[in-house]
Amino acid sequence: MRLAFGLVLGLGLGLTTLGCARQISRPLSSALIDEAFAALFPETAAFLARKPGLIFPEKTAQDTSANTAQKEENFVELTNLPGFYKELLLEWQSNVSTPKVLIASPLAAATLAQGFSGSTKSQSQGETIKETSIAPTDSSKNVSGFPHLVVPFGRSVALSGQDYWSVEYDYAKAYADLGKKAAEIVLDKAKKQGSAGGQTGSYCLVVFQENLLRGKEVLEAFTKSFSSIAGESALKIEFLSDTESGANIHGDLERILTTHLSAVQPERPLLIVLGIDDAFAAEEAASGNISFPGPGTTAQPEPLFMADCGSWGKGRAKGKLFAWRIEADGRKLGERAFILAETLAKGQEAERISLVPLKLLARSGIF
Repeated sequence: MRLAFGLVLGLGLGLTTLGCARQISRPLSSALIDEAFAALFPETAAFLARKPGLIFPEKTAQDTSANTAQKEENFVELTNLPGFYKELLLEWQSNVSTPKVLIASPLAAATLAQGFSGSTKSQSQGETIKETSIAPTDSSKNVSGFPHLVVPFGRSVALSGQDYWSVEYDYAKAYADLGKKAAEIVLDKAKKQGSAGGQTGSYCLVVFQENLLRGKEVLEAFTKSFSSIAGESALKIEFLSDTESGANIHGDLERILTTHLSAVQPERPLLIVLGIDDAFAAEEAASGNISFPGPGTTAQPEPLFMADCGSWGKGRAKGKLFAWRIEADGRKLGERAFILAETLAKGQEAERISLVPLKLLARSGIF
């Protein structure tokens, strides 16, 4: 899955309509979300549309409406991001509309950071700003140039040396918990099959695919947790290419499962854990559409499936197919970003990396 990200900007305090002799206070926080980010993380985008709120792409006037449905047209298109930072810089140099903290999704944050890192002439003050940074910890001193930056999944992109705070999912904790559940299931199923004269030497198969949100460190967390309970010999791992490579993910997954589920194999997985981005391929496998016992052989018990559904998008996971599954918590991610932004805007300190728990959900009625 190509995770395309963008930027949302919404002013947190009220700006009055454009006019003469107005008194406008500087907003604490703002958010700028692009349409691609909103499509991938709809719950997060919806929350940030309310708190701190969206800013119009064409003008820096605050949208105070609480109707999220009407805000969708205000998400910035990716093609508009490169030139958008110039307009923002001119506005922010007035020291009126500059937010103390900006909540920005990764690609949009990178676009702004690149634009602000160069020399830009301020039309209102007639001076040159060079290598603008948000390094000062006192937000009250940051009255021009780049505001403090809060970025969901900030470590996934290069931000041209800009200082930032990142809000991320705690994938390592989720995979460690999933590893424990997997080990308990494998031991239980192996014990039952052994007492019934079934095959021995069965194992847990993990099919893993890296993406911008989860790296091999989360697989290491799973392996450590699983092995401490069931032992290293009860675990086998296969890797899929990342989605950027253009590989045939569905075909590669089918090949892997064909090999491991073949009846000629002396061992067979009791449990298959799918940490992949292709929801359709995962659901096809868990539905039993990829199973190859071979002609004229004794049918083997179908394995249970687990899945990491965190990158699939809201509503994509069919919970009944998976014994346990990881799901994203988009609202909690947006809420954490907003709280972090408000904390920084008040001049308080905060951890650079803020981890948001993922949901670990069980299929009802199987345990």
